Amino acid sequence: MHPALKKIFCHPIMIQESVQSVDPEMADRIDFSTLEALGPDLVGDELASRFPEMLWIARTREPGGHVVILLHFQARSDPLMPVRVAVHGRQTLCELHRRMRPPPDPGSLETLPLVIHHGSDRWTAPQSLEELLTRCEAGDYRVVTREPGTDAALNDLGGMVPTVEPGRCREVGQVREEAVCQLWFPK
Repeated sequence: MHPALKKIFCHPIMIQESVQSVDPEMADRIDFSTLEALGPDLVGDELASRFPEMLWIARTREPGGHVVILLHFQARSDPLMPVRVAVHGRQTLCELHRRMRPPPDPGSLETLPLVIHHGSDRWTAPQSLEELLTRCEAGDYRVVTREPGTDAALNDLGGMVPTVEPGRCREVGQVREEAVCQLWFPK
């Protein structure tokens, strides 16, 4: 991060003005009198180099709510910025949930990522996961589970585990069958 940017954005009023300029509705929900900087120890040394350069937290005007403002300073477009922002936000919220006493309701923590672009080139990267991931729904997943008393889930799980052609590698097929049986029919 450019040292001048760090000097500018270390002041709560700059954070408040930035939020008000890019997301006035969110700004109306934030109690900026509670705004405080979060230190890099929140994510640990191992992840600090890959995390946003600055983190701030404030209470929302709704009881029990908090918003974490993640500042990313970028000199040039990063085509994977939506992924970085999503991962950093998730990891930050998980760590905050682990550290806060009492732990907040998971739905009471939210993030507001801000990318501060200070490069000379125009920003061309996608600004959302939906924009980046055009072939799937961002955040969607499928659940494969065991329904008690049915064999259907066993068949579903069996379909998820790769099969091996008969005679090609009997040992792998046997291990697969044993693993599925151990999962669903523990002794």
